[in-house]
Order: sequence, then C-alpha cells, then structure tokens
Amino acid sequence: MSPHPRSVSRLFDWAYHKLFPRRTSNQPDPEPVITDEFDISDITDGFYLYSLQETQRVASRNQRSTLSTDGSYVTARMDQLLDQLHFPTTLYTVGSIDWELAKTSRAMELDADGLSEIQFNSIIDVYTKVYAIAKLMSVTLLSYGVEMDHSPHGLLANIEHAESIVTTLSANALIECTEKLYYALYARVVIEMANVELCSSFQTDIRSLAKREPYILPHPVQAYKILLIFKEALDSQKVCSGFDKRIMRQYQEDFVTRTAPKCIEAAQVTDDFLGYRRHIMGVLTDSSSLFRVKWAGLSEMYKMPPGNVLMVLSEKYLPFRPKLDIQYDILPRDLPFIDVTAVDSDKWEQRRIRCNRDATLAKLESRGVGEVRQEKYADCLMDYLKEKKCVCASTCECTYYCTYDCERFCPCSEYVMRIMLAEKRKYPGKHSFAIRCINLANALFEKLATMRTDIPDSELNKEGERAIQLLEREVRIQRDAMAMTY
Repeated sequence: MSPHPRSVSRLFDWAYHKLFPRRTSNQPDPEPVITDEFDISDITDGFYLYSLQETQRVASRNQRSTLSTDGSYVTARMDQLLDQLHFPTTLYTVGSIDWELAKTSRAMELDADGLSEIQFNSIIDVYTKVYAIAKLMSVTLLSYGVEMDHSPHGLLANIEHAESIVTTLSANALIECTEKLYYALYARVVIEMANVELCSSFQTDIRSLAKREPYILPHPVQAYKILLIFKEALDSQKVCSGFDKRIMRQYQEDFVTRTAPKCIEAAQVTDDFLGYRRHIMGVLTDSSSLFRVKWAGLSEMYKMPPGNVLMVLSEKYLPFRPKLDIQYDILPRDLPFIDVTAVDSDKWEQRRIRCNRDATLAKLESRGVGEVRQEKYADCLMDYLKEKKCVCASTCECTYYCTYDCERFCPCSEYVMRIMLAEKRKYPGKHSFAIRCINLANALFEKLATMRTDIPDSELNKEGERAIQLLEREVRIQRDAMAMTY
C-alpha cells in the first residue's frame, strides 16, 4: 500500500520541529495530529530514517558520556581520599610512635600476620640495617684489639641476641632486640670516635715500619672516617626518628663503669716507651686543646671519662697489625684460586701477554689496571681473581703497584674473593649465620682499610654504604631461606 501523503507531511513537520525548534518564540509547538489510519511501517522516506539514526547516535553518545563522567567522578573521589591518608615509607623506626606503642603494649603480640606487609617489612629494614652496622663495628673493634664483653648492655651480647632471632616472625621480639642493639651500638660508636680522634693527635708515624706488611689497619684519621659512616647511617630518619639521649647516656655510663677498673690497672703497669701517654695527658689537661674544646662541648651526647681511662682506651688504636682471629667459613686454602704450577706453560704465557696489555692500557689512560678490567671484562672478573690478578678500583692502595708490576699477585685477592662469593650466594649454605656474617664483615672492613687516604671522603662513604648493604643482603638470605621452609 502506498504511504498516505497527509501522514507523511505531518510526520515531517513533527520531526522538523523536534530537531530544529523555533528559538524566537516561547509559544509551545502544536501537538502533531496523527490519525488512526497512521502506520509507522509506512514511513520509509530518507529524511525520517536519517533523523532516526541521528537520534539513536546522540542518545548512545550521551549515555557513554554519563557513564564516563560517573566513573571519572568516582576515580577522582578515590584519589582524593587516598591523598588524605598518609602512608610513610617506613612505618616503624626506633623511637617512632608506632614503635613505642608496640614496645609498651606487652598484652598485644604483633607478628607478620597481625601487621600489614609494609609495616612488618619496615621493622625488618631497621633490624637488618642496625645489625649490619653493629657487625661491621664489632669487626673494627676486634681488629684493633679493643675488648668486647658479654654484659647485658654490651655490644657483643646484643649482637649475639640479634643473631639468635634472625628468623623470628614476632614483631615485638624484633623491636625490643633492635632498640637495645641500636643504643648499645650508638653509645659505643660515639665513645670510640672520641678515642680514635684523641689517638690521631699523636703525630709519631709508626706505620712506616709496616711497608712490607700485606695488610695494615687504617690510620686513626681513616678509622675516624669509617666510624663516622656508621654514625651517619644510624642517624638516618629511616632508622631512628625519635632518638632518646637519656637511654644512650645510660649505655655509655655503663660501659665506662665496666671498663674503668681494667683501664686504671693497665695505666699503672704498662710502660710508656713511645711517649704516647705523656702526650695524651697533656692534651687532656689543656682546656684549650682542640679535643677538649670539641668533646667537652658535646655534653648531651658524650661525657668524658677520667683521663687515665680515656688514655688507655685511645691507646688501642696505635697498633697497625690486625688482631682479629676468626673462624673461617671458607679456609684460605679452599678458596677457588688457580694453582700456577698446574697451568700449561703456553696458556700461562698467553695470560701474561694479556695482563701486560691491560697494564699498558691502564698506564696510557692514567688509571689502575683493576679499573680497566672492571670495564672491559666485567663478566669474567672471577677468572682474573682466580689467578690472583688485580681487579680492585683505583681507590685501593694496591693500584699503583699492581699496574706497574702486572705479574704481581694482588694482596687484596683473598678478601675480594670472599666478597664476590658472598655477592653470588643465594642460599645460606652449611655454615651458621653468625660465622658467615663475621667473615663477610671482616672482608668488607679489609676493603675499607685498604682504601687510599688521599681519595675524597665521598668514595669512602660510598664503599661504606655498599658494605652495609651487603651485610643486609646476608640477613635477608637467611630470612628468605626460613620462609621457604614454611
């Protein structure tokens, strides 16, 4: 049936006024009149179909816009709420509010399940950092022959306690142990910094007698810089955000009380053949000396012990031969060095030629041969190390000698080998956690001790931070191995 002409005309008018309303008049449009004989299926003209498609398209676009606007509003609102919440990087630090609440509320046992992952990891971060610094500090003191007792407030006893709970999941135990270790360590670092600085005022250079020694202890000036690295790491806001000077002073006073009788006895017995004690007593009795002016003014952080006690304590830093005797995790003879006598002569000659080329390049570039090898042969440094060839940075004292005598066995090869083996280690192994850590700490201290004294302090600081990080990694290896057993 053909479309009714009147129906088409009226529908056209209705659609036209809907799409293009009259803006110049406020009069309402008349309602379209549709007769009973009108059939929608009869409408097939092109304009109607076009209008219908446009109406559907606009409606669909408006719907998507509404959904997008609602979603954007929800997202923006969520972002606003999240911005109002403060999630610090380290939720738990020594002296922080959360730390003190967890320490004082004994009735509430905290563990890995009762805290968020971020909270518990923040406690682990502080624990590993403080333990790593304490282990390096203990090796430093033992190398100079400084005594460490097992008193409850002593550094050694707190280190051993920290090692006994290395795999615990109790946040309360970690917090209590870490705080005691932190203040015992901090108090000892400040005391030894004063002792080292006092010793450095003695200008007689007895280290010139040790030129042929393969490894000597750092000069007191260098030792002071190493201790300063430890102190600055402990002062970090990521470790302590609420330092309590009163607690630290208690640990210091307890240490002086324990050591004073032995120091007074030693001051009466030992002869002063170098004139060191006469010099030190002169510094301590002179109120205008740099040492007295500096350390007497730090009354809140350090109370100066009696003169004879301070004299004996500072005297410990005069020796240049290390006195630390440790139980090795890997004996020196078991380290993976190559037996030179077992190498084929032709292959050894090729290696000798290669070493000469490396040394020649290093001389042309005014660098150390070890630094050249670090850049050119980064993937095969272990091969050089197995031959006891130098792979040390230019900041090491051996640089000059190893560069101009390329066939020389590097004296640093043993401790460098131990450090590289520790870097490659992914599992604890058969040795105890304490033995592995003291061996690694000893190797890292030797590396700090063999750094040149004329380098910028930033280089020494960088190496000190790396040493702390390697010991932290050893702690995490132990904890990860424990986690895999559950």
